[in-house]
Amino acid sequence: MPGSRIAIVGVGQVGAAAAYALIRSSIAAELLFVDINMNLRDGQVRDLSDVAYSCSSRTRVRAANYHEAGQCDIVVITAGSRHNLGETSLDQVYRNISIVKTAVDAMTPFKSDTIVLVVSSPVDLLTSLALKLSQLPASQVLGSGTYLDSVRLRGMLADKIEVAAKSIDLFVLGVQGESQVTAWSAATVGGVPIDKCLSADNAINRAELSSECKNRSQSIVRAKGATPFGIGSIVSSICSAIVFDKRTVHPLSHFQPSFGCCFSLPAVLGIKGIERTVNVPLDRDEDVQIADSAIALKMMIDQVSKNCVLSKQARFNPAYVDVTAEMLCHQAKLAARHEIDLLPKRNFLNKTNTLSNDNRRKMNGHPISGPMVLNFEHLKRNDVNLVGGKNSSLGEMIGALSAKGIPVPPGFATTSNMYWHYVDANGIRSKLAALVKEWEAGRLSLAEAGQMTRNLFLHGTWPADAATAILAAYKDLADKKGEKNLSVAVRSSATAEDLPDASFAGQQETYLNISGDEALLDACRRCYASLFTDRAMSYRRIKGFEQMGVALSIGVQCMVRSDIGGSGVMFSIDTESGFDKIVLINAAWGLGENIVQGTVNPDEYQVFKPLLSSPNLSPILEKKRGDKGIKLVYGDQQTPTRNVPTSKAERHAFVLSDDEILQLGRWACTIEQHYGCPMDMEWAKDGITGKLFIVQARPETVHSHHDAGVFKTYKVNNKGRVLVTGLSVGEAALSGRVCLISSPADIDQFVDNSILVTGATDPDWVPVMKRAAAIITDHGGRTSHAAIVSRELGLPAVVGTGNSTYLLHSGQDITVSCAEGDCGFVYEGISDVVSETVSVSGLPEVNTKIMLNLANPAAAYRWWRLPADGIGLARMEFVVSNAIQVHPMALVHFDSLKDADAKKRIAELTAGYEHKPDYFVDKLSRGFAALCAAVYPKPAIIRLSDFKTNEYAGLIGGAEFEPDEENPMLGFRGASRYYSPRYQEGFALECRAIKRLREEIGLSNAIVMIPFCRTVKEARKVLDVMARHGLRRGENGLQVYVMCEIPSNVILAADFTEYFDGFSIGSNDLTQLTLGVDRDSGELGDLFDEQDEAVKWMISRVISIARERGCKIGICGQAPSDHPEFARFLVDAGIDSISVSPDSFLAAKKQVVAAEKALGKSHG
Repeated sequence: MPGSRIAIVGVGQVGAAAAYALIRSSIAAELLFVDINMNLRDGQVRDLSDVAYSCSSRTRVRAANYHEAGQCDIVVITAGSRHNLGETSLDQVYRNISIVKTAVDAMTPFKSDTIVLVVSSPVDLLTSLALKLSQLPASQVLGSGTYLDSVRLRGMLADKIEVAAKSIDLFVLGVQGESQVTAWSAATVGGVPIDKCLSADNAINRAELSSECKNRSQSIVRAKGATPFGIGSIVSSICSAIVFDKRTVHPLSHFQPSFGCCFSLPAVLGIKGIERTVNVPLDRDEDVQIADSAIALKMMIDQVSKNCVLSKQARFNPAYVDVTAEMLCHQAKLAARHEIDLLPKRNFLNKTNTLSNDNRRKMNGHPISGPMVLNFEHLKRNDVNLVGGKNSSLGEMIGALSAKGIPVPPGFATTSNMYWHYVDANGIRSKLAALVKEWEAGRLSLAEAGQMTRNLFLHGTWPADAATAILAAYKDLADKKGEKNLSVAVRSSATAEDLPDASFAGQQETYLNISGDEALLDACRRCYASLFTDRAMSYRRIKGFEQMGVALSIGVQCMVRSDIGGSGVMFSIDTESGFDKIVLINAAWGLGENIVQGTVNPDEYQVFKPLLSSPNLSPILEKKRGDKGIKLVYGDQQTPTRNVPTSKAERHAFVLSDDEILQLGRWACTIEQHYGCPMDMEWAKDGITGKLFIVQARPETVHSHHDAGVFKTYKVNNKGRVLVTGLSVGEAALSGRVCLISSPADIDQFVDNSILVTGATDPDWVPVMKRAAAIITDHGGRTSHAAIVSRELGLPAVVGTGNSTYLLHSGQDITVSCAEGDCGFVYEGISDVVSETVSVSGLPEVNTKIMLNLANPAAAYRWWRLPADGIGLARMEFVVSNAIQVHPMALVHFDSLKDADAKKRIAELTAGYEHKPDYFVDKLSRGFAALCAAVYPKPAIIRLSDFKTNEYAGLIGGAEFEPDEENPMLGFRGASRYYSPRYQEGFALECRAIKRLREEIGLSNAIVMIPFCRTVKEARKVLDVMARHGLRRGENGLQVYVMCEIPSNVILAADFTEYFDGFSIGSNDLTQLTLGVDRDSGELGDLFDEQDEAVKWMISRVISIARERGCKIGICGQAPSDHPEFARFLVDAGIDSISVSPDSFLAAKKQVVAAEKALGKSHG
């Protein structure tokens, strides 16, 4: 494994000692340090880099993040809390399990051949946990186990019998710690059994020596607080065996299938990890001791797994297991006070592990009434009290929308009757009420009450009639599908869930790919327990729901094979602005939990609803490709699902075709129309059949309750440098201080009103999210958990940054801005953030149209509530500079580019496009699509490119195509470029984009405007070129305007009206060229005045001619909103429209209202 990269996760004493040994031996080419304490991490990097320099080691040492660690050849996990003197391994479980869980989750998915070495204590339990969570093959996850104990014992024995330690073959095996076993029966000295080579003079007391070896570790801790160097040395030996494929034998903790857990047996270690276990001949007592310790370990793992719900479907909550002896004692006292059994008694069990009806009657006096199981097709949306919001909606769609072509996978729901039946059959009701009372009175913490309540459900038993009903419905479903062990999704559906004013997003659990009777009943039991997760209890309290007043239904639904296809979510409304004319779709490969949990950055599509019914159009406004680094696929019976890395082809491809995007968009509209409100839906694509399905639908809970007539705007001034970017959630901006938290277990470290920075969130994070001022995550899209909850809490969030946890640190002052479109920015330092509440209700009507100047497609939907009359100026330059970045001629002549760096950057940007020019056409058409859609069907005037040559040269690849000019302002710009051989191929791409926008996407409200058109002859040339490229004025309603910004446009205005449908006055250039003043000159700033009489004469003159010739005319600029007298001048002159920036809209409107009122005139 030449050039190996080794990561050390946790760089305290043990991690640093391991790093020291690795550096001294030059085993790795690169050594990466990862630690939640970044100051410690960085200090260790500097310190140990000096070691590398001093010993001329070939190893490079650097800091890294968890994701980078997961891509290394070997990951050494040393993270954990210190082992306290006198404690057993089990005492550390509840402190270290959440640490290792968080680390492994943060590194997942690992590189396919990564080998994970666990050193943290208790090593065997944590190695078993790491194997379960990492989803790596068993041979690639190992623990240090009893390796150091074996080395120590051999050394101690060597001293006593006076031979070299390397001549002794003796292993300590089993579960490391109190129950470890010394394999004396297999011990040899120089290959001779130990009994035969020891004389009476050097006989040893085996039990005493084993005990002394076991206690040696504690004596070291007593003397110096830790045992880092011994462990560091064996880490180096293990890594050396792997890197150099030594195939040496060591007692290492690795998976033993017959026991279902990891513990130490001798194993051959090589480049692929554990190659095989070596069978050591043990006597009966040793064999029994090892087996007993393994069984005890497995029981502990199973208990931890139950309490922690350690699966990829049920996100881990460290609060479930962070239970100290003191807390357990407190729980016992509480139970005694209220006569509560911590676990239900099982002395009524029959052979099927369910309660017989007779015994059920003995345990309670609550008869069951009403159905316990109903098929989806028998449910309606008003059955929320019976089957919860999720299941009632599924039934509603199957019953009402199947005939309209919307496919929903079949299934059945358990009812709230069954839930209460389970509760009463297990004697839970009174215990639950007592626990809730204690929590609400403050005598129990949320974590304590939650855990005790969940245990009541998890250790309950199924009443015989309930289990029979579930399994009968499951068999019926399987028979209909023709599959014996049918794979199903098991989803929780609370009776206070998916309501219009309470989403309960992710509060209860979902389990995917469940098959078989036993697995189904277990998943259903865990669903019941999830009704009392800490986050669900907290959310119900916030929303005012009684804890005892909510029941849980369980939906059992046929799985769609999206594990080999794709899945995602969609909204029939823009989730950030509330713009109600689009469908927003997110998509990723595999099962859908990754999108919901925010662990993947998905594709994003936007579909324009008003045009979906037109069969010849493809109204897809936006297609953004996400990196989709992992996908959730089917696993095995033990772990039903697992994450695997996506292929390069999958990362570079869109999950959905255009036809599939449009199909989902149409379904979203149908569902929204049926429910009468904006909807939040989940969909799945079957990878076998290629068919799409709707698997969930619920009301959208944020924007549907907003007053559309009032909104708030934010502006960030004095911005620092950009630190990170991502997807913006919400439209607010604020400054604050970072608090970096890696796990909800560290919630006590969070400082109220700080800006939370973390990898991703799930429902366990809600308590800390409520205390945050803003949220920043590495992973997730607009429909991730972090995004959904941030919207509901009214917090600005920047999600999917990729590296915020690496680039930001606790205590750092930053500014978070979600006020600049769909891209969220994190700026360095404290900026000046100005907010304004805007009310557009009751604005008076005016005769002069007030339009908007918009350039940024990402911000277009922010202003949909403004009662503007359209877009008066949409600049192409912004889209080209920000979304495209490449000179169009560099795309046309890509193969002949001389600039190698430019070619590389262009290749990266255009990945996925077979023909480079198509990239320009696609990005430009979709950029303008968002702008046109925001005001549809009102006009959107798109100005074709008006870069100066120096600006064009600044685009990627542009320098090879642009001349050097002394005065670019008056040089090769505007209309003159469109027919020039130097640029006409680039202009052809602009025309293709506009044609596609109008005729394929269908946004025919787009009006084309020509900038800087110097002469009438030039106007004819440009129109001829446009016609050759399919943009003929008058065809398909195409209107063409011209900028009026040159004196010749005014002087020959009557002639220009023969070729154009309208004018737009560009007051800046017209002022500059009328007065002969360089508008960028500071020396002449006092002379540049668009209210100069000469300029006003020009404006008045062209307005008059345009009106005489029946030609529309408007002006785009800030002057009308800033200067009342100028607004009055324009209104008096008869201007048709005034176009201003969105933040000046209200001011301009007020000025025009005042001007029209003062003049007492109107025009039309």
